[in-house]
Amino acid sequence: MPIFSRVLLNNPQVEEIEINPLIVLPEGEGCLAVDGRMRLRSRVESQGGWGRAA
Repeated sequence: MPIFSRVLLNNPQVEEIEINPLIVLPEGEGCLAVDGRMRLRSRVESQGGWGRAA
């Protein structure tokens, strides 16, 4: 999860992530995302960064 958190912190354009199913492995082995979907915001130049289009 620390790597996943870094991805979100370093990519403000990520609006939504869906992971289904997420399989939790034995302790110390992490987890496995079987399928996933990521939705990105569009870049809105007038707002000076990432955001929703008006």
